[in-house]
This record gives sequence, C-alpha cells and structure tokens, in this order.
Amino acid sequence: MKVARTCPFFQEQIEEQDFFIFLGPSGTGKTEVSLNLAVYLHDLGFRVRIVDLDLTKTDFTIRSDRVVLPFPIEKPIDHLRFSPNPTISKDLVDILSDPNADKTVIDLSGGELGVKIFCSLKNLWQDRKTHLSLVVNFARPFFEEEVAYSQFISQINSWLPSPLDSIVANSHLMQYTDWNMLWESWLKVKAVSTQTDIPVFFLSVWEKVIASNFNLENFDTTVVKIKRFIELP
Repeated sequence: MKVARTCPFFQEQIEEQDFFIFLGPSGTGKTEVSLNLAVYLHDLGFRVRIVDLDLTKTDFTIRSDRVVLPFPIEKPIDHLRFSPNPTISKDLVDILSDPNADKTVIDLSGGELGVKIFCSLKNLWQDRKTHLSLVVNFARPFFEEEVAYSQFISQINSWLPSPLDSIVANSHLMQYTDWNMLWESWLKVKAVSTQTDIPVFFLSVWEKVIASNFNLENFDTTVVKIKRFIELP
C-alpha cells in the first residue's frame, strides 16, 4: 500500500491507534484492505501482527495460504468456524496481548457474527487505542446504493458497545474500474459519511488502475494505492 494523497485524520490514526479492525458485508474487500494496511505499517517500521478472525468464508482469506507477507499471519480461528457463540482461546489471548506488537490489524467477519467476536474480546481491547472501520464497496451486488450502507451502519452500531470510527472507501471492479465508477462511488461514500457522521479513513484504488487521468486531488480524503496479496486460482 502506498499513500498517494494524505490528510491529517489518516496520519493521526496511524500514529495513535494500537488495533485496526475492519468489518463489512462479504465481498467488500476487508481482507485486501487489512493486508495492505498491515504491510504499510510494517514498512513504516512498526512491529505488526495481522489476525484473521473472519469466520464467514474459507477461501480468499488471510488464512487461505494464498498470501505471502513479510511477517507472520495469525490464524487462531479454525476451531471456532462452526461455533454459533465463539469463545476466546488462549492462543487468541496471547496474540492480542503480545507486548512486542506495536500495531495489530484484524480482519473481522461482517454482520452480527463479527460483532459477537469483537465484543467477546472486549477485555483485550477496551484499554487499548482501537480503530473500528467499515469497508464499503459500492460495486458489490445488493450494496450499490447509499441506503444499503446507512441501514447496515445503523444495525451494526446498535450491536456494538461503541460506534464505528471510520469508513474505508474500497469501491472497485478490479481491472474494469474507471474514473466514472470511482468518482460516482466516492460521492456515495461522502453522502453516507455525512448522513452517519462517520469520517472516511481512506479511499483505496487498485495500483494497476491508477492512471494519469485519475486526478487524486479531487478526493478530499487520503487516497492509497493497494495491491492484491491474494492470488486468484
């Protein structure tokens, strides 16, 4: 992940927060966002742990063995995958309590299951500086309009012990992403951010579609170029 345009909110959160937790509907790109932020933090010199707590799928995840990173990937959830009420394992406690980690990035399940997992870990994060972010992708089926995310946010916030801290704008159609789609999606993200009073953490653009006609100054937020760490079969 490379920062193409930065804003103070992004810089403050990167420096101040201990845990970065990403959730959202399936298919929005939580895993790729988590991987890219973890590598970015590592490249800044932080000691990073990345933890896969997404129980909703087994393929195209951090634990799917399609990913190679310059630091260990923690996969403490295999025994939880079929549990309706996930419990905290000693391995997970040890990972999230690691005093040697400067930053921890968590890829969390979306919806109620993700919130259950997050709440069950309260003793581990309540005294840490924690940033909880919703990943949105307006190119995803059934989540193509603002109202869908506004309703999702309302439901998520009703389950959470504290409200969401930010939104990550991750709308894309892989190599078919163009300026018009990116801009129209950004306007929807801004509308949801205004309606819900939740700031935008950053806008991500796949590095292969950044072109000279993409004027990033039009986006009044941090813009990052992300790469794909999960290889397609």
